[in-house]
Amino acid sequence: MWLKIVRDMLLHGTTDGADLERVSRRTWRLCLLITSALLLSVIVCLFLAAFLPGDRSFLRRAGFLFLGLGAVFRYLEILKSAKRNGEKKP
Repeated sequence: MWLKIVRDMLLHGTTDGADLERVSRRTWRLCLLITSALLLSVIVCLFLAAFLPGDRSFLRRAGFLFLGLGAVFRYLEILKSAKRNGEKKP
């Protein structure tokens, strides 16, 4: 339950904050920085879980790899959206 609260507050809140046109440039950068820090830490953890040796099955490693790739593509989508909205700001 607390993960849902953290996800809603951090990821969705900061992503939405970075997409709004009425926020200041400083707030926009802060939202983008928080989103980047959160997603990059998740991506690193997923790839470490996929590639570090251990007693995990191949299927579990493949699952972590695909989750990591999905997080990478989501992060790139957020950056594209933020870049597009960042060009519109004065």
